Amino acid sequence: MYIELQNPGGNDIATGFTPVTFSLTPSTQYLVYANNYEQIQFVCWGGLSTSSNTLNYTASSGSQDLVAIYASSGGSSACNSTTSSSTSTTTTTSTTSSSSCGGSSCALTVLSENATGDTITGYYTALSSSSGSLITDSFTPASFTLTNGVGYEIQADSYGVCTFSHWEGGGLSGSTTDPAPISITSPTTIEAVYSGSDCGLQTTNSTSTASAAGGASAPMGLIVPMYMDPDSYWTELITAKEAYPSVPVIAIINPENGPGPSSDSTYASYTANLASAGIIIAGYIDTVEMSTSISSVESQMQEYVAWYPQVSVFFLDDMPDTYSSSFASYYSTLTAYANSLGKTTIANPGWEVSASAYATTDGIMFYESSGLPSLSYLQGADFGDSASHFSFIATSVSSLPDQSYFDSAAQYAAYTYISNQGDSYSNLPTYLMQEMAELAATA
Repeated sequence: MYIELQNPGGNDIATGFTPVTFSLTPSTQYLVYANNYEQIQFVCWGGLSTSSNTLNYTASSGSQDLVAIYASSGGSSACNSTTSSSTSTTTTTSTTSSSSCGGSSCALTVLSENATGDTITGYYTALSSSSGSLITDSFTPASFTLTNGVGYEIQADSYGVCTFSHWEGGGLSGSTTDPAPISITSPTTIEAVYSGSDCGLQTTNSTSTASAAGGASAPMGLIVPMYMDPDSYWTELITAKEAYPSVPVIAIINPENGPGPSSDSTYASYTANLASAGIIIAGYIDTVEMSTSISSVESQMQEYVAWYPQVSVFFLDDMPDTYSSSFASYYSTLTAYANSLGKTTIANPGWEVSASAYATTDGIMFYESSGLPSLSYLQGADFGDSASHFSFIATSVSSLPDQSYFDSAAQYAAYTYISNQGDSYSNLPTYLMQEMAELAATA
């Protein structure tokens, strides 16, 4: 099972699959997060009186084994390894340290600031070997343990309006190289300096899926895959929006598994009608788990802009659910390009992913499946991040859940689409108007 070691702010310091070992600083507080996976759900920490999958942990000298107890959905939820149907162990090792290096390793601390020297936090940074193989990653302020005298590479990603400018400290001052080579023999702190006129004025890893959707008081929104050809369903969606104008609505258009070979006049006309009704337009692009080249995705973005100028969001489908350095590079590059066009991105892994993935895109669809996700799933899948970053789709739901479900779900996601139809998205739910009414009531 996938385990995340986080700082008290909830940003990843290190991650791994069980059995996993983390090196910690004594007397320092951490969060240890045990992820669920599909039907395998966290039950409790063995030997501890907590059933929360986020464990507040203060490191001590020596080592300690933490046992995360899991059970399959519908199985026993008793908090002991003998009755749980699936058990995983994560080993957390605490090591002593001081202001000087201990043994053969030293601490590298990475901070981030804007051009005026103001501290900014939450920026993705990665430590790799000198050959470029990812060792670990985190968000600033980040701390890495390096072997004395060994060469590494340290990377700082740009995000939104903040563009990496240069390094300060640690022998890198003034260097614009990113990733930058680094080798240390004593505790070292470096700063990644970012430029941008508004840099430091926005939150890095809780960006709204579509800022045009409304202010903080807006109700939970509707995100609709409009994969059917323009027809009466498109008009029905406009009618629903006009009936409940306060509900933000995103319509994902998909002319031909993307923008298609050329502009379609019918699509263009209907898309303009949706936008005129106040509906946000997202353009569908299939990344095929990163098999679609970056250049191809960027070309499709350009085509949407040229052919369907109302598109303000790119919906990046088929994001893989396993995080890696190539994952970070791929989706960060695409999001940066979309932002350069004045657009935002929503990526769809269809399931929960590592919290590290959240900084690579403007929005994440963390559930797309038949059946209604439980509220506990939604709570766990957002890793405590802002609801504005997330959306989910549930199909084949015969009866619309009651108002209390929507009220609770709005704490964890900004957009949803619940339908009693299947996942072909060839029509709209028969209870669309009722769904809009319940969404409107979440304000």
